[in-house]
Amino acid sequence: MIDWKIPDIPKLTVHSGAMSRLRTVLMTGLLAMFGLLPMALSHSIGAETQRPLADMVIGGLISATLLTLLVLPSAYLWVVTRYGALKSSAHERELSLD
Repeated sequence: MIDWKIPDIPKLTVHSGAMSRLRTVLMTGLLAMFGLLPMALSHSIGAETQRPLADMVIGGLISATLLTLLVLPSAYLWVVTRYGALKSSAHERELSLD
């Protein structure tokens, strides 16, 4: 059980979780992007139908990687600090009623 009343605990958990997943997320995204690079740069027959697909997949991989590394930890930290504040205030009200 994590004590959310200590203000640095959520930040430390988000930071350690993000750092432990950084290599895995980057390697997966970059490998897929580099694998699609020949299809995105191709000028051979039929490339006019495959290049837009490769461009969209590479763009999706870039946005998913950025969301995973930046937005999700920030959103988690926001929710945890907000919920922790609500939970602690509810607990204090409960104690004051006793």
